[in-house]
Amino acid sequence: MHKINHEEATLKEALSILKNRIDQGSISCYGEAKSYLQLKLALSPYEVFGVILIARNKRILSIDELFYGGAHNVQVDLRRLCAHVLSSAAASAILYHNHPGRSQHISEEDIAVTKSIRDALMPFGISVEDHFVVGDEIVSMKKYHRDIFQVKKL
Repeated sequence: MHKINHEEATLKEALSILKNRIDQGSISCYGEAKSYLQLKLALSPYEVFGVILIARNKRILSIDELFYGGAHNVQVDLRRLCAHVLSSAAASAILYHNHPGRSQHISEEDIAVTKSIRDALMPFGISVEDHFVVGDEIVSMKKYHRDIFQVKKL
């Protein structure tokens, strides 16, 4: 029991350190953002969908949880998500959500919601850089579906 409490305290401390670095604007490395997401969502019993907001200089502005679902899915309100992104100074965004069952599988639904968000933000000049799926590891959707994130020139 003591070991579990110590491990939990260590995880909370690590989360706190990473969160402070994000809040102070001192994280510009996506690897640290991934570490934060892995720690934050590792034991969540439900799906969480959020966004990492990124400034023009590639500095992370914030990491925001926006929607909460059940054990197998989460509903994304496109209007609320876009309003949240547009109210920031973000030039781009990275989407993320977890799979409570620890699966790293990218579903057709994951791809469809990513495309919808990309298309909704594009007219405002805000790009979606990637979509992280948090399971046992973090999988980059861009790694497997690069075409979704390529900006189409008119």
